[in-house]
Amino acid sequence: MRHQGRTLLPPPDEMITAIYIPKPSYAVEEQGVCTDARIVPGAVAPRTIRAHKAEEFLKGKELSPEVGEKAAELALAGAKPLSKNAYKLEIGKTLVKRVICR
Repeated sequence: MRHQGRTLLPPPDEMITAIYIPKPSYAVEEQGVCTDARIVPGAVAPRTIRAHKAEEFLKGKELSPEVGEKAAELALAGAKPLSKNAYKLEIGKTLVKRVICR
């Protein structure tokens, strides 16, 4: 449940049965070149952030592990995790890189 920018726990008589983690999206031409990208990492900062620098970096690039690594760094460069959530930055970087390099 979301309420005024905070995540709330469900009532005691309810149970969380699913968690949705959206993937970064991008468009690739037949030649393997990225033509457009949308990256919005979630759960790595007090609010969602759009990774404009990573998106711009990807446009016109041929997707590779090196490009994925750089895009992942750029995607989470501005993220400021809450206390005890810093580990999520590394998870987020890994997820971005995996999607780009698949």
